[in-house]
Amino acid sequence: PQRAQEKWAHDLLMGIREAVECKRDLPLETAYHRLANEQGSFSFGVDRPRFGRFLRMFREDLTDAHLEDLWVMLDKDSSDMLDFKEFSARLLSPASTQIGASVAVSGQPPLTEEHMNIIIGRLLRQLRAANVQTLEQVVQRFDQNGDGQLTCAELERALMVEAPNLSKFERKQVVARFDQDRNGTITTHELLHAFQIAEGAHSQILRGAQELTAHISTVLAQRPHPLAQTFASFCQVPGVMLRREFEHFIHHV
Repeated sequence: PQRAQEKWAHDLLMGIREAVECKRDLPLETAYHRLANEQGSFSFGVDRPRFGRFLRMFREDLTDAHLEDLWVMLDKDSSDMLDFKEFSARLLSPASTQIGASVAVSGQPPLTEEHMNIIIGRLLRQLRAANVQTLEQVVQRFDQNGDGQLTCAELERALMVEAPNLSKFERKQVVARFDQDRNGTITTHELLHAFQIAEGAHSQILRGAQELTAHISTVLAQRPHPLAQTFASFCQVPGVMLRREFEHFIHHV
């Protein structure tokens, strides 16, 4: 019975894996992040109800008993929460995505949609500022061996120049976002798809940031204390504000 159950689970997950890999508009890492960061939920992972909803996107006939069996199989540390490594272990083929491999090795969570769109949106603006106006020109700019094709390796090397502040982990995720079909070559269609999504999102993020900055400026101007004193009150180290301190400052004002 146990062997039959394992075979059933294996066949089921293989079917879902194939469906996930065909669903190119929703990569697995994106789906995971959305589930883990739903409104009102903690971002430490995916719990049972969200895991069940995700699987039923592909198999509506799954019963609660089926989901429980699959949960026990994937929740290796019995924490009642799936991290990305556990979540993707049976749902990604070994060579299906560079992101899965990099996450498994580093243990870092995938980039958020907002973070991804900021990076790609900035890249697009930087290219336009350099008078790169067409997708063909983008390929020519990054095509290092001049064969007319843009490979993932070429794009990753180009990002080291165009976006030197990105970590290796971030570069690999950005490259994988462009290479939607995971064949190692990035077409003009794939460039267009990624740039279109990022451009709209990046513009919206910038507007939100400008509104937030204006609000903070108004609040600070109404305070009786000088800006330097307010700044110093949030810093443990004089003259230096760490990221967590900056986030606390933003939430405080």
